[in-house]
Amino acid sequence: MTDYIYTILLIQLCNQIRFVVSFTRRCNESLQTVQKVSLCPTNLSAYEAAAKQKNCSSFNADSCHSFQYHCVLSEDFHSLVEVCAPSLNIIGHVCAKFMSTLKSILRVEGMNCTEGPEECPYSYNSTHAYKYQQCYSNVLFSTSPTTVLYQSSPRTATGEQNTTDNKNT
Repeated sequence: MTDYIYTILLIQLCNQIRFVVSFTRRCNESLQTVQKVSLCPTNLSAYEAAAKQKNCSSFNADSCHSFQYHCVLSEDFHSLVEVCAPSLNIIGHVCAKFMSTLKSILRVEGMNCTEGPEECPYSYNSTHAYKYQQCYSNVLFSTSPTTVLYQSSPRTATGEQNTTDNKNT
C-alpha cells in the first residue's frame, strides 16, 4: 500500500514539474545577459531607457523567440536582475522571476501581486513586470556578494549605469 502511495506522489510530482517547464521559453543566450540591479524601472519611460541601455537586439539570439528586456526577481529572491529573455504570459496574479537553470522567465507560484497601487492582472506579458512594484518588495537582499552570472555595474531605476561599487555592509 505504501509503495502505491509513493508511486502516486511521484507521478504527481513529475506532472507538476512538467507543467512548470511547459510554461517556459528557454533561451541559452539569456544567460549572457543577466545582470544584478539595485532597482527596476518604475514607469514606462524608465523601462524604455533601461531597455535601450541593455540593447537586447545586439545579442545574437536568433534561436530565441521574442528576446526582450526584463527586470524581474532573481531565482533565489536575493536580488533583482535585468535580463534579455523571451517574453511570455505570466498567469495567476503572481510575480515573475528569471531562472538560470531553465534559462527562462517564470511565474512565482504563491507570490501574489494583488496588493499595492498597481495590482497585476490575472495574465500579463512578462516584460510588464516592472509595473508591479510590490513584487520587488519581496526581495530578500543578500548580505553576501553574488558571484555567478551577474556583472558588476548595476543600473538605477532610470536605466543609468551606476559607477560606484554596490557593496552591502
